[in-house]
Amino acid sequence: MDRQLLTQLILELIGGGRNLLTLELTHATLVVQLKKPDQVQTDSLTAINDILSMTLQDQQLRLGLGPNCRQVYQQLLTQTGLTESTDGFAQVVKKNGLSQLIDILTDLFQPLIYVLIGAGITKGVIDVLLALTIIPPASITAIILQTVSNSLFYFLPIFIAATAAKRFQTDQFIVMTIAASLVYPGVMQFMQSVSSPQFKGAAIIMANSSRYIWPIVVCVYVSSLLGRWLNKHFHESCRTLLTPFTLLAVMMPATLIITGPLLNTVRQLVMHGVDITQTIAPMLPLGILASSWHLLQILGIGSPLANEGLTFAQLPRSQLALILILATYSQSGAILGVWIKTHDLHLKRLCAGSLLASLLGVSLPGIFAVTLRYKTPFLCAMVSAGIGALAIGLLSLILRVPPATLPESVSYWPIAISATVLTAMCSTVLSYWCYQEHRPHHKQRHKADLETIYAPFNGHLRPLEQLDDGLFSIGVMGQGIAITPINTQLRAPVDGTVTQIDSHTLTLTSHTGIELLIQTGLNNHRLDEPGLMAHCQRGDQITRGQLLAELTHPSHGDEKLNLDVPIVITNSENYHVTFPEHQITDATFNQVIMTVN
Repeated sequence: MDRQLLTQLILELIGGGRNLLTLELTHATLVVQLKKPDQVQTDSLTAINDILSMTLQDQQLRLGLGPNCRQVYQQLLTQTGLTESTDGFAQVVKKNGLSQLIDILTDLFQPLIYVLIGAGITKGVIDVLLALTIIPPASITAIILQTVSNSLFYFLPIFIAATAAKRFQTDQFIVMTIAASLVYPGVMQFMQSVSSPQFKGAAIIMANSSRYIWPIVVCVYVSSLLGRWLNKHFHESCRTLLTPFTLLAVMMPATLIITGPLLNTVRQLVMHGVDITQTIAPMLPLGILASSWHLLQILGIGSPLANEGLTFAQLPRSQLALILILATYSQSGAILGVWIKTHDLHLKRLCAGSLLASLLGVSLPGIFAVTLRYKTPFLCAMVSAGIGALAIGLLSLILRVPPATLPESVSYWPIAISATVLTAMCSTVLSYWCYQEHRPHHKQRHKADLETIYAPFNGHLRPLEQLDDGLFSIGVMGQGIAITPINTQLRAPVDGTVTQIDSHTLTLTSHTGIELLIQTGLNNHRLDEPGLMAHCQRGDQITRGQLLAELTHPSHGDEKLNLDVPIVITNSENYHVTFPEHQITDATFNQVIMTVN
């Protein structure tokens, strides 16, 4: 199964990212501390072939994933937002309210990102073809292609409601119906025909996707709270009918009534603030509109504010169009900066698609896939757009004053194009400089490097295939070799770090990134005492030959006791592992047993 799909499936079956407290990687096992263990669907997890073992005890869930473990761990870090404090251990870190709101909003778009990018590219290409009259605007071809590209954006509240329902754990179809009512064509046609639509005396706003990104999220959240309250108070014999009826009858009008006056108030406050700044410095409204355009769009007041801005800020249409272009291409520059800096292949793919859509004029996918999700690139784009707009406004003012006045025959568009390019470049540089990528703490090896694994003690060598177990022998834990020990001192086979140590298992990570698992005994559950007496602890830096532990397995007693010690490279799928050309059956301490490149 694909690693990303496996991660999403595991996350869904354990109750989502909100149900996680800590996440720990121990060689081939994920140890998850849960808030609510009753939300784990144990039967469904057990049915997944890629999950080799699963145990749930109290609030701790252990998932044996074999060689997939490291990749799934990294995917979980990306999708849940957990903070990795040390290599292999991550936990929930409290964030401020604004950061949590941004994380919620961007998380809701993640299932839609690739289709959103695809729709954005399609929309951009079709707009270019129509602008160049390659496709006649009134043709049936243009109508069909525009329908394909615009449908996702037109009905975006419905898709957002579906993803929000999963996050807030409410009925998906009820909230999708509420969202569909907000973009119902009959409602939109009526509101367009009435100057000031009202519902029972309360002002309501026109329903369209650009304004209903955050209102529908709030609507779904309130619906989840109200639905739980109704289910608690309605009798079980009628709650399945009365709860959907009440939610549908209340939430759609309430969303229109509450968000209408609220958005109008916010818009008036913004306009009043711009008026004040205009009296102080006439150029400031240009910078304010350019830098905050996408933020205003997310709030749902961008389009009406821009329309009214023609009057209240006394901006000509060409200048306002230039502001919107700067805002869009500053986002393109921020996405490019992240694309250049990141080493995450998944993020690079997101950046590539988002950048193409943004260059074609559709910036929404890039905002929610990249810039707003990582916050810093979004701020860099805002700063760059504001600076570019102020520079254009100041230059336009200078060129209107003699003796620098340009002739009327000279076009201002070369200046505008240059300013747009410089704004995008400024945004790229700022984003590249400010964006900080989460990187694993261990060093990544280049394939040309060579690592040599030495025997940690004297003993008889055996291929893993000859072991009598159902885990190491079939290679699910990785490539390696087994040693039946002769002496009891276990010494470090490589230079590196002690990643994990317990009574029977020792995990090491070499300085070149090799993850080495040493398991003392295949059926150590039969032992009444620990298999290791440790002389080191987790996090210790070690050198080859250093005494790490002593084996305490008895050399007599139960004949069924298997004392073979598998030495396995758990991330061997990333490397080429070779064994000595001349097969040896006995190994002495410090003798080469594997090489990795």
